[in-house]
Amino acid sequence: PMTTPPPALIQLEIDDPASAWEAAGFAIADDGACLVGSVTLRFRTDARGEGIRSWSFSELDADVTTIDGLPLAVAGEPAAPVDHPNTASAIDHLVVQTPDVERTVQALEAAGLAERRRRHTESYGSPMTQVFHRAGEVIVEVVGPPRASGDEPASFFGLAFTLEDLDAPAPLLGDAVGDRKPAVQEGRDRRGLRHERLGLSVPVLLMSAPT
Repeated sequence: PMTTPPPALIQLEIDDPASAWEAAGFAIADDGACLVGSVTLRFRTDARGEGIRSWSFSELDADVTTIDGLPLAVAGEPAAPVDHPNTASAIDHLVVQTPDVERTVQALEAAGLAERRRRHTESYGSPMTQVFHRAGEVIVEVVGPPRASGDEPASFFGLAFTLEDLDAPAPLLGDAVGDRKPAVQEGRDRRGLRHERLGLSVPVLLMSAPT
């Protein structure tokens, strides 16, 4: 029997001017959008710097409008493929924060995004649960406290991009790029991006490509 493929993330709408992301080393198409791997980033012409506003998936029921409070939008045409000066080749993962991990995980699973892995960590200063879901090319990482701490909806937090050359952004962006450090993922390195210096409202992590 035919099986429906799981939903793949194909678009994010970001409440930033496209010029800020261009300054961060992303190539912007004529329509003001930007294709990174298989995901189109769309920017607001009336941007107020309020982060990621919506996401769009392939293979998702049209009558679904949110996933645990995270707004869904109908995707436009994909942006044209481009080479980014910062060498970004894909979105490695999208971080979603929530006060109730189990509730958010159940909402993602109901939308067809199965839990793949989870880990518990205190490496960020307090106990935290991370749950990972595959959405096509992108990992959706749900982060929250070990026990539910409120009934607020989930919210978009940040993005991690895979770069072909993790050293490429340094001459472009100067001290807006952090030092190279080992990533949690074995064999990979990371650099933080001081996103607010560049006018980005989305926290950004830059990662080396998997070996």
